[in-house]
Amino acid sequence: MVEFLYDCFQGPALVASTLVCCVMAYWAMVTLGAVDLDTFDIDLDFDLDADIDGPDVQVDGGHHSPLSVGMVGLKFFNLGEVPLMVWMTCFAICTWALTMLFDRGMSNADTIEGLKALARNGGIALFLAKFMTQPLKGFFVTPEINKSENLLGQTCIVTTSEVNSKHGQASYATEASPLVINVRTEDDQFVAQKGETVRIVDFEPERNTFIIQRVQQET
Repeated sequence: MVEFLYDCFQGPALVASTLVCCVMAYWAMVTLGAVDLDTFDIDLDFDLDADIDGPDVQVDGGHHSPLSVGMVGLKFFNLGEVPLMVWMTCFAICTWALTMLFDRGMSNADTIEGLKALARNGGIALFLAKFMTQPLKGFFVTPEINKSENLLGQTCIVTTSEVNSKHGQASYATEASPLVINVRTEDDQFVAQKGETVRIVDFEPERNTFIIQRVQQET
């Protein structure tokens, strides 16, 4: 066991193990309710085919800017399609597993060989992470703003440890898979606990967040 831990933190494995430790720390904070699932998310939701106008950039018909091409690449690997930290967790685990499989015991992470090993494992991990996150595409999508009014008055179930005025998420049942949405309370006088059924009463488009209230008990 000691030898295994030693191998985890030397050579190329040091980088991979550190990345795994970082995502583990993140999920621990999510479990405790300190951060939301979408805290580090990136937004790639824009028209990649749009022309880019500006004094220094000219995109002619049939050509795409380097930025749009790069965004297509990110979307291909499902970045922006699932929460960043979900994707990063899959990537970190795959990179670590490949490093321990192929390069365990290598102690020259600062050499060309070590960098080549990291690049190889990271490249393979990109495709493995895409494969692992493919079934999750669409599961975390929040309804479009122009359809959000359809959820007003509906109930959802709190999925984080709690929901307050600063953070929280809930699951809204649909005909397909449940929809994970960002929710907040109106103030800290009401804090919803995990598993509690709450009612959606408002939507804040600037935060892409729904406001919830306690479900009134029928008398």
